Amino acid sequence: MLRADNPCNVQGPGDLFEMDEVEMDVSIVSEADQTKVIGRPIVHAMVDVYSRMIAAVSVSLENNSVLGFTNCLLNLGEDNKQLCRRFGLELNDGLWDINVLPNRIRSDRGSEYRSKEVKRICNELDITLELVPPAMGSLKGQVEQLFHQYHSVQNDLIEGRGLITKRHDSNHHKTAIHTLDDIWVFVINQTIAHNMMTMAEYPMTRDMVNKSVHPIPLEIWDYGCKKFGAPRPITNLDQFEYSIRREVTARITRKGIEWNGLFYIANDPWLAEQITMAKGNSVPLKCRLDERNVGSLWFIAGNHLVKVGLNQNRAGNFEFNGKSLRAYEEFKAKKKELIKEKAQADQEIRCARRMGMEATMNDAVRIADNTAPSDSKTKNIRKNRKEESITFMESNTIGSRLNTEETPPMIPMNNTEPEVLAEPEPQNNSEIVSFDEALAKIMEKM
Repeated sequence: MLRADNPCNVQGPGDLFEMDEVEMDVSIVSEADQTKVIGRPIVHAMVDVYSRMIAAVSVSLENNSVLGFTNCLLNLGEDNKQLCRRFGLELNDGLWDINVLPNRIRSDRGSEYRSKEVKRICNELDITLELVPPAMGSLKGQVEQLFHQYHSVQNDLIEGRGLITKRHDSNHHKTAIHTLDDIWVFVINQTIAHNMMTMAEYPMTRDMVNKSVHPIPLEIWDYGCKKFGAPRPITNLDQFEYSIRREVTARITRKGIEWNGLFYIANDPWLAEQITMAKGNSVPLKCRLDERNVGSLWFIAGNHLVKVGLNQNRAGNFEFNGKSLRAYEEFKAKKKELIKEKAQADQEIRCARRMGMEATMNDAVRIADNTAPSDSKTKNIRKNRKEESITFMESNTIGSRLNTEETPPMIPMNNTEPEVLAEPEPQNNSEIVSFDEALAKIMEKM
């Protein structure tokens, strides 16, 4: 026996949101390459139980994950006008301005809602999480009905264009043409329309009728805010983002803040002091990470929020700025595979290196064994070193190393003809002349 309806024990707008996700009955293609099919999109939604207003939505490929939960939660603090402009849509004032936090969220018992991370997020945002019993979808009937509405409105439009039907000849993958952005447009259009449409079955009160409140989510929301008070607004976006970021443990080292092989740094006095104090050790530090972009870590030092970015001065570090954690993990896995591919070759090289060194050592031992022992072996080390140094230098000249000793010297060339030397005059006599006489003869010729 149903003794109460859905709004029972709900104290106005924002008191209780129902939340769930659904795999849409459509196959979609990649935004970057529309020849690649990527399967079904996942739509998350939050519905205000009191007014039936759709408070938040998200479209992604994340199902049963904390990331999907935070995608939808993120829309509560988002500027929906800016969101609509991303997809070429314009949103008028007052149609979808729900930047509030609910007092309670009611959901099913999916793995993400039972996770420690979602419980931590709800605890920090002062949200009570209510999990309905298994197989009791009727206890969150508003959001379930919304998903039925989404499908019923769009299915006839996308029939033969990726629509998934319960037929053996449903060629939805072959006929898929829509992208995630297209599904976003579908969902936004239906969300705005839902918030403006009349709900004939809504349980109106006498006061609503007397005040001429139409059974429209927008009007019921405004009426409830006046009667019960406005819901909790999101006033500090940094605090809101800090809460929905993933909690990770980094380490303070001499290289800065290190997490998962990435290095972060910031011009912060507290951080500089901690790095100096760390010296050769590492100190754990609780941080917050956005899995959609590993380019920054947030942490609280004292009473202020510190944001640190990737160190640009470390090779191969800053190139992950703007990249998701999933992309970074794929990079690490690929790097590991490349190293593993050469594991056998590296082992062979190590064995060859060892064998070569052992051969050299064995030769040295053999020569030493054949050399007569001498008591003077350890004497005159400095003199012996000097003599050996001279011998070594003379046997390692630049010419011998570069094979240039046997090369003839280069003759510089120029554009002028070489000067022809005059032939010497024949000597008619061989008498000996003095220096003065020879000088006089030369002067006469000049």
